[in-house]
Amino acid sequence: MARRRGDSMAHSRRCTGSLRRLALAAGLLAVAACGGSSSRSAGTGTAKGQAGLYFLVNVSRPVNGTITSDDGQLRCGPAGGADDACGPARYDWSATATLTATPAPGMTFGAWAGDCSYRGPCVLDTRVSGSDKWVAAAFGPPGQVGHGNFTSPTVHGPAYVAFVSGAPDAFACNAAGCHGANLTGAGIAPSCDDCHAKAGFPSWRTNCSFCHGFPPATGAHAAHYGLAGRETTSTYGDVRVLQDLYPAATPTTAPGVYAFGCGNCHPIDPAKHLDGKVEVTLYEPAAPLLSLKARNASTAAYDAASGTCSGVYCHSSGQELPAFATAPGWTSGAHLGCSGCHGNPPRYASGPAGATDANSHLGFPVGKGKEAGHFLGMPGPYHGSEHGAGNYAAYYGAWGATMKASPITCQQCHFDTTDPSSTGSSGFYWLDTTGDYHLPGGTASRLTTPEYAQLQCTSCHYTGGKSPPGVGRVLPLRHVNGSRDVVFDERPLPASLVNGLPPDPYRPVFAVWAYSYPDFSLSYGRALPNVTYSRPGTTGSGTMSLSLSGASYDPSPGKKTCSNVNCHFFAPQGKVSWGGRTTCGPCHGIPPT
Repeated sequence: MARRRGDSMAHSRRCTGSLRRLALAAGLLAVAACGGSSSRSAGTGTAKGQAGLYFLVNVSRPVNGTITSDDGQLRCGPAGGADDACGPARYDWSATATLTATPAPGMTFGAWAGDCSYRGPCVLDTRVSGSDKWVAAAFGPPGQVGHGNFTSPTVHGPAYVAFVSGAPDAFACNAAGCHGANLTGAGIAPSCDDCHAKAGFPSWRTNCSFCHGFPPATGAHAAHYGLAGRETTSTYGDVRVLQDLYPAATPTTAPGVYAFGCGNCHPIDPAKHLDGKVEVTLYEPAAPLLSLKARNASTAAYDAASGTCSGVYCHSSGQELPAFATAPGWTSGAHLGCSGCHGNPPRYASGPAGATDANSHLGFPVGKGKEAGHFLGMPGPYHGSEHGAGNYAAYYGAWGATMKASPITCQQCHFDTTDPSSTGSSGFYWLDTTGDYHLPGGTASRLTTPEYAQLQCTSCHYTGGKSPPGVGRVLPLRHVNGSRDVVFDERPLPASLVNGLPPDPYRPVFAVWAYSYPDFSLSYGRALPNVTYSRPGTTGSGTMSLSLSGASYDPSPGKKTCSNVNCHFFAPQGKVSWGGRTTCGPCHGIPPT
């Protein structure tokens, strides 16, 4: 099979000595065994060229074909025929001799041997090796013709690919008298397995990197399979992902790269491999049921002109019934952020509570103009909070002027998918701040209105932002794995973080927190589990911080319920449904009961 250049050189050094001696010292016995000629009686002579002045070319008399030179000096055919000029032919030291092999009717040309190898014209000169030349050619019946010296992987690699792909003029490597039915050797033809094993590639038949690199060093292959420097963990048609390869790993111990098997983009059918075509097949009815490929649209396709993929689950909203995005061009070098697939935060329209298209990440309700959903922060819509600092006196007077709260970022609910080390200076856990935070309905003309300017993320991140762009990322182990993993972040705030937080004695303990003046009485006198109050006394301004310990999510169809999430205080039975609307009463107990 074809090898990369470095592999080829190493392989050639190991195998060249033994095979060259075998092929050349025995004349062309290997050729004869597979239908060629072993004769070297004509034209070999004892005359020698003179270095710097001229060199001599001899050809071995062929069977079933003719060898000719472009200048007419050599025209060597079967014994007893009219073509008896087999050499030596004399050429000036700086000249070039070009030979052509022509099979007899009904025969086929196999390959050159000697100082030329494989097929095509044989070009001889003294630039590489300043010595006399000897050449032979193998001819024979189709499917039976053999070859001579195939020591270089760059020669026998393409020949092997032609053989396994069924090319009409390919060598029959497993023919009688050649390398054996299983390529384990026959006669003087060596075992392919033994030779490759000596070169360090015992798995040459199944190792993808043996032929074209794994992943191939072209386009966006490395972005889709980044386990560089490893022996292949994939086979043709493999639809596994990183999580399948590292089932016992955690998001932080697993490699921080994606590893999509070949079958996610190429055909699953092994018969499509080595058939002489590079095929991108994004939809196959036979794809395993739970694989990413099975989640692609039936119209998923690759546009070779633009190099883009469409209808693939990997570039979609990630829902059970996903909305698909068009991927960047394969050779564009573009790298997608969160907004390139599902929005940052996800902003697809929400269906009913618990439905397959439910979405409580983000909303923009008609009316007061405040965004709703989980991305904006605690306490929630209409509360006027802005994490770290706030000035809502125009709307809420003194109380609004002192209101502060954390945001609810991706980490709070997707702890196993995001980088836990990404921690904002104000004490909350955060993700990439380069998202498009303008919501539906937020036209450019509205950006100057006080109401829209108060939006949680717009006010800080729209023009330059206060946080460094690109900081915070997803971890590949559970990202783009076919499921929507909800794992709550139960960590307390790092003690080292103080910037932007209310100072002692108001400093929050957990990452979800709110500070308010005057009396923080959100609980209406009732006890809340896993809630910490930070304030000097029993009344007055203070900070309430909420632990997500014990929170859980039920992804069952029609349910999609969160339980024991302190953000929702006294929701009925402690449960809320994803995609549903929550008013003040279910959380605060209004009116108190």
